[in-house]
Amino acid sequence: MPQMNVAGAIAKLLETMGTEFVFGMNGHGNWALLDAIVHETRIRGIPVRAEDQAVHMADGYWRMNRKAPLAIVDKKRKSATDVEMLSVIGDVDGKTVLLVDDLTETAGTVTRAAEILKKKGAKKVYASVSHAVLNPAALDRLKASELEELVTTDTVPHSKVSGFKLTELTVAPLLGEAIKRIHNSESVSSLFDINGKRPES
Repeated sequence: MPQMNVAGAIAKLLETMGTEFVFGMNGHGNWALLDAIVHETRIRGIPVRAEDQAVHMADGYWRMNRKAPLAIVDKKRKSATDVEMLSVIGDVDGKTVLLVDDLTETAGTVTRAAEILKKKGAKKVYASVSHAVLNPAALDRLKASELEELVTTDTVPHSKVSGFKLTELTVAPLLGEAIKRIHNSESVSSLFDINGKRPES
């Protein structure tokens, strides 16, 4: 029996329902769906990068300010909730580090990455995550971690955090402006400019 193409089926369902446009924000693990929407339907879509997104995000920040060096933490996932940090590629000794990722639920990756970065000599470690689900295990890990602060958005609700500095930024103006531009057939891509410039691809 042939395996069902779930992403294609969902894309076709959206098209049948009359969906004209899909706007995704840092999709985590749903690249197949966005790819199916763009290539298998007449729906216009703005796909966002796949699972290796964190590297692309960090590279984008680096391209905006080449004075700040780029480093990458290499990881190996043991299970859905446990990761092993293998190495740090780049020099972080004596530096303040900003970790970037698209999603955290258990905070395993960001807290383990902060730990290895501190061992490699990082002065301070901050984290920026697009979507912070933050289950109870994540809250415990964050409180016990080497992280100074976690900055995230309000794309998903999460538990109230105490005993750890968490800054939540709203995406409402960004999404509202994107919807307005889509409705008026205006460019959406300039929303991704930083200080009037777009990171090189």
